[in-house]
Amino acid sequence: MVTKNIERHSDFDLAMNITRRCNRDCGFCYLENKNGELPYEKVIDILNLTNAGILTLTGGEPLIRADIFDIIQTARNLGYDVNLLSNGDLLTTDVAKQLKKFDVAVYVSYNGDPKVLDNIRAAVREGLNITTQTILTKETLENKVDKFLSDLSILNKNLFLYPTSLGDSNLKVICAEEWYGMLDTLMEKSKNCPQKIYFEPAFAEKNTPNIEQLICPSGKNIFVDTDGKSYPCCLSVNSFPGCDGIKPVKVSPQNCKSCGGGCPVYNKEYGHDPRCDSDYVPICPLYVSDKLGAEIIMPNALGHNKNVV
Repeated sequence: MVTKNIERHSDFDLAMNITRRCNRDCGFCYLENKNGELPYEKVIDILNLTNAGILTLTGGEPLIRADIFDIIQTARNLGYDVNLLSNGDLLTTDVAKQLKKFDVAVYVSYNGDPKVLDNIRAAVREGLNITTQTILTKETLENKVDKFLSDLSILNKNLFLYPTSLGDSNLKVICAEEWYGMLDTLMEKSKNCPQKIYFEPAFAEKNTPNIEQLICPSGKNIFVDTDGKSYPCCLSVNSFPGCDGIKPVKVSPQNCKSCGGGCPVYNKEYGHDPRCDSDYVPICPLYVSDKLGAEIIMPNALGHNKNVV
């Protein structure tokens, strides 16, 4: 058992790319696969400097680090609730037992790989808290979602992601009408499934309350890349210069003339947000929800927020 000896505030969270290294090179990943890594001593310094509630360890593949459990143990001893994002390749039974011991919530990218599915099943048998993340495309929706839902019926919740297309990514930017049609199909396919289904809305109707906050939530939480600098969010590390100091970084959207908003990263990469639509405003593509028009939250809340079923 790990004893929490520091009371932490939950009004903001901390996320870190602790490595850029990865044993895969997925075409849908927004992050460049490089050799950068946040030094262990810097990781520990950051953990001691902040008073966040939830720590999310991401990359790259965090489990590729030999010191990953030293980092997790330090974080838990400092009182952090810990999320870990993984591609699932290295999620062996022994690793799952360690993560369970430290009460880590794990998010696994799942796109049908049999080895990853076997690892997920073994981890669930160890009692690990797992949420899968699947890129939802037209092909996936038509040919694979039924099988995925069946494969993952042992889990409590699955998350389907908007195919975020940045830079040289080969993913198509999907418009609001097509995306909501896909989500309707997903909801229909999953209505008899035991899992709770979450998804990234990616858009909001123009009359949605507090729409300005949904367009870009940067400045609320801390995101640190492997260079030890702070960024507005995980998507921005290849588009914006980092800031010295461990702090939330706010970036204002360069308002698109047609929609009045848009993701600053999209605006930076394309000169405008290509998701612009006459009836919808593109919102932060990282937000998640469980119903169209329902409460919208950040995905790190799915792991430890007791209010999320």
